[in-house]
Amino acid sequence: MLKETQYLRQIERLEEQIKDEAKERKERHDRLIEALREKQKALLDSRNDEISDLKSKVSDLTDANEKLKIDRESLQKQLDKMLEQWRNFKDEANQKYEQYSKQLNQAEMKNEEHNRALITECEKQREETEQMRNERQTWKIVQHELEVKLDAYIRDYERFHGDNKRLRELVN
Repeated sequence: MLKETQYLRQIERLEEQIKDEAKERKERHDRLIEALREKQKALLDSRNDEISDLKSKVSDLTDANEKLKIDRESLQKQLDKMLEQWRNFKDEANQKYEQYSKQLNQAEMKNEEHNRALITECEKQREETEQMRNERQTWKIVQHELEVKLDAYIRDYERFHGDNKRLRELVN
């Protein structure tokens, strides 16, 4: 009977010890899960911030691209206008040539000088237009690279969100 009582006490102590260990394991498990949740939340918040920043950059680049497009169109209109003026001037010079044969040398010198200035200005405008086209192309490349990064971040976000969801399901 004495041994039986000792065995019963030992069984009770072992049962209590098993309960305590189970409780400790559950608490450690809960802390670990909470730490994982906080880590995933921090990671998701960080990715969300990066996505917001990239969206802002994409928006800024799009605005800059639109401004460059408007500037290019304006410069193209100016160039067309100048070319039209140049053509009109040339037509006037031809008419004056027929009317004023005595003043041919003087008018030719003035016209050539003016034409050179217009051609120089046209070349400058063309160079500026080409430079703006190159800048626009560069901005398009940068915008594309940012869009690719944004897509990668969105995929990472969706993957982390899926992993987080699976972890929640495993925990529950």
